[in-house]
Amino acid sequence: MATRERVEGALLGTLVGDAFGHPFEGASGRDRGSRTPSMTGLAWEAEVAMREDRGEDRAFVSGADVRWTLAVADGAGGGGYGAEAAAAAVEAARDSVTGPRLEAAERLRRIDQGLAATGRGLTTAVVARVDGTTVLGASVGDSVAWARTPAGWCELTADQRRRPLLGSGAATPVPFRAESVRCLVLATDGLTAHLPWPRLRRLLEEDASAHDLAEAARLPGGGLPDDVTVVVLRRGDR
Repeated sequence: MATRERVEGALLGTLVGDAFGHPFEGASGRDRGSRTPSMTGLAWEAEVAMREDRGEDRAFVSGADVRWTLAVADGAGGGGYGAEAAAAAVEAARDSVTGPRLEAAERLRRIDQGLAATGRGLTTAVVARVDGTTVLGASVGDSVAWARTPAGWCELTADQRRRPLLGSGAATPVPFRAESVRCLVLATDGLTAHLPWPRLRRLLEEDASAHDLAEAARLPGGGLPDDVTVVVLRRGDR
């Protein structure tokens, strides 16, 4: 039986996001804050839909005004180790907010080595830092990031290395950068592996919500083929 946790937030002049998975760490429920941002601010929303009671997807959203940090991760490995690895990956995003400013790729390399030292699980990860309309980040695995610019939608993670995953000790985080970004979407492969690109592109072009994107991945019977996590960040003046 699928379970779902959903949060929504917007620019309120304070930190409105926190690390969350299932259940969300620090928050549970459908709404937190308004979805309506200021004309120059950024609004975010996230959806984590789990195929089982305890899934292995994790996500992170934190920020205020026009500076934000986002991450998604999809753990792999039995015994709950995948979930632990995914949680460690989004901690890299949390640390980028409160700790020394490091490049996203370097943070993911450190996570890779740390997980490998314990042998406790593998994970994908996408970490993105937003400053105004500029997006900088890095990724490993098959989770993805898309950006909408004046030229249209593009996949920022198109050149990422799907293997080895974080936790192998041999992962290769690939950095990405985009300018003039109006909307940023991060997602795990529960969305991309089970939703044909033409339909997904149409949803993106229609400014579908994180909830609607995740729901589109459901099977005809209503179930989920995999955990699905989607994080969306949009400009208020789009």
